[in-house]
Amino acid sequence: MICIALSNRSLSSPNRQDQNRAVLLFRWLFPVIFLLGSVGANAATVGRTLTFPLADDVVQRGPSETADVHFSLSPGNNPVRVQLIPADKAFAPNNIREISVPAGTIRGVFPAVPGGFYSLCLKGRPNTCRHVGVGEIFLVAGQSNAVSVADPGKPVVSETGRVAVSVHHGNDPEHANEPPGTETLHFVTKDHPTMVGVCWVRLGDLLVQKYKVPIGFVLVARSATNTECWNPAGGICWGPAAKALAARRFRAVLWHQGESDVMAGFPMEKSLANMRAMITASREIQPNIPWIVARNSLKNATPYAEQAVRRAQETLIASGTVRPGPDTDVLRDHPGWVGVADFGPDARKRCGELWFAPVDALLSENVTHMKRHAP
Repeated sequence: MICIALSNRSLSSPNRQDQNRAVLLFRWLFPVIFLLGSVGANAATVGRTLTFPLADDVVQRGPSETADVHFSLSPGNNPVRVQLIPADKAFAPNNIREISVPAGTIRGVFPAVPGGFYSLCLKGRPNTCRHVGVGEIFLVAGQSNAVSVADPGKPVVSETGRVAVSVHHGNDPEHANEPPGTETLHFVTKDHPTMVGVCWVRLGDLLVQKYKVPIGFVLVARSATNTECWNPAGGICWGPAAKALAARRFRAVLWHQGESDVMAGFPMEKSLANMRAMITASREIQPNIPWIVARNSLKNATPYAEQAVRRAQETLIASGTVRPGPDTDVLRDHPGWVGVADFGPDARKRCGELWFAPVDALLSENVTHMKRHAP
């Protein structure tokens, strides 16, 4: 602390020259004192950093259309102040939430945060900020058309800048190396485009435009995988999905797969049993989590509706076990949109548009339910 003592003579002397000198001295020192005080306040946070979320994040909102935003800090013997700043509104001090975290404490939470796009920061240290969305987040599983890779050299950018996808996905070996309880996301922007999730970025933009909240997609999909790979009883694809389900709450699982079951010649009963096993396992982790299943197979001599995997998908939908997803086989009849199995650039974008209606139906039901039961 810096103290300034002005003599009684300086303050009370009838000598006007002395009084003027005292005023000038105070006016010169006040900005210095203020600056040093600010530096001291910010210095208290130096050495401590945000450790969670790892980067950008989307938190699933709950029945009240809000969510608790949790954060973690590196250990330290100094207190810090953490701020949650609305990034979609004009700056105003009363819009900022602030929490004082005592020395030695490494976790905190901002409760009941409304849907929106925020910056989470250590006060006075803008380089610590990361974006956090309160909105809707989905787990995406299946095979290559669910990974939805962009063409080489043509990364994809979100039109709204409010859609987040996984940094690592099912094809990426780094996905399995992420620490338990984490899933690194990034908002897809001009400065940070993506090479995966083309279908989902398009879907996300459509959902952002309607619901005015950020949308996230955790991609555990893995190319060239059949349903046996996803069966929890020994399938190597299931582990990342189970880890993701245990780490955070999702609105739903989006399942897009079928080509590899056709190529492998799986009978309908085998595809159905594999899908039922993974759905059951998912609901042991997150009870009653909805699944939206696409009708998807492969173009060959057998009509789509007669493909064994399509009949398995339709059986699940008819039973009420899952919700109906889009019929993406229609994309295979568009000249130039599909190779042997994978969707081309135009089909990938159209795939996201086809997914909009079934996902919108789910969200509309939930939003109506939330408003009906709002306090």
